[in-house]
Amino acid sequence: MINVSEQSIKSHVVCDKIKQMINSGQMKPGDRILSQRRFAGELDVSVDVMRNAFKLLEKEELIVRRHGSGTFVNPDFKLDASVLAGVVTSYHREDITDYFEPLFELSATAELTPMICTVDLESNWMQNMRNLVGHKPDFLLLDLMDVHEYADVKPIIQDVPHLFVHHWSWPERQPEPGIYVDYAGSYIDAIRALQAKGHERILFIMGGQMSEYSKNIFRQVETQADIKLGRDLFVLASNDFELNPELLRETWESKRITAAFGRADYETYRFMLVFDKLFPGQANSVDKIGFYDQHWSRQLNMEFSSMRVDFEYIWKTALDMATQRDFSVKYVKAQLITR
Repeated sequence: MINVSEQSIKSHVVCDKIKQMINSGQMKPGDRILSQRRFAGELDVSVDVMRNAFKLLEKEELIVRRHGSGTFVNPDFKLDASVLAGVVTSYHREDITDYFEPLFELSATAELTPMICTVDLESNWMQNMRNLVGHKPDFLLLDLMDVHEYADVKPIIQDVPHLFVHHWSWPERQPEPGIYVDYAGSYIDAIRALQAKGHERILFIMGGQMSEYSKNIFRQVETQADIKLGRDLFVLASNDFELNPELLRETWESKRITAAFGRADYETYRFMLVFDKLFPGQANSVDKIGFYDQHWSRQLNMEFSSMRVDFEYIWKTALDMATQRDFSVKYVKAQLITR
């Protein structure tokens, strides 16, 4: 038979285990907890031990009981950090190499806990954002691509201090406070680097058709530098020339193009695959620059130069701006990595 002191020790051990589950994010603020009986079975302890552990957690305000609903992780609990940062993003971790890792590393040294909410058009993203706001973050970092209307987003976030990060999703408006990639400046630098090597006609590779967002960027490029679409730069979608490789051959030869610049590393990589089939053995001899995800430009025997965005700098600047309540607009250009 277990005596009182042994039971008390076990209850504290169970309490610590549940704390770890909460602090690790395995159990999140607002999550419903298993019943005492089911939880006791999961942890292989008696119901009495679990009941006492619940009392300890409740005393520390880590859990709350709601009559008729059950027991929940305290929605107002902040995970071992002085600051809770909500991150709303259109990206998944597999989309861009080493994109979120700098944020996690910075959070570990800044007494800050990021709570990431991934949104897309297929998910119930409005409700996901409302749930995130319901956890009462100290501020929100919004990294949204051009798939959400600002008029839809603003009512959900307007009561929480927020900054935009990385993408400017609504180019027809003046940018909201935040830090953004200077796409126009980065594109100009990439094109200038190819021009400096003697290339007068360059192929710009999109994934699909040019969006209003991309058109706005190229309007800036044409305004800021003597670079013109249809004269110095010719646009082609990788989706199109993969289906019809002869489209790439015709464009390349008729426009007398000698170099390529991809909207993303992946698009430059797709260009190389098709180009190599059209002109065997010549893909590696063509000057090429990609953008963003360095994974594709580092493929063995298929390396090419790329424009690297310093994600660590972006996340650090965003966190500094948010904690200091600096609601200004800042930009950062990508840097050319020559391979």
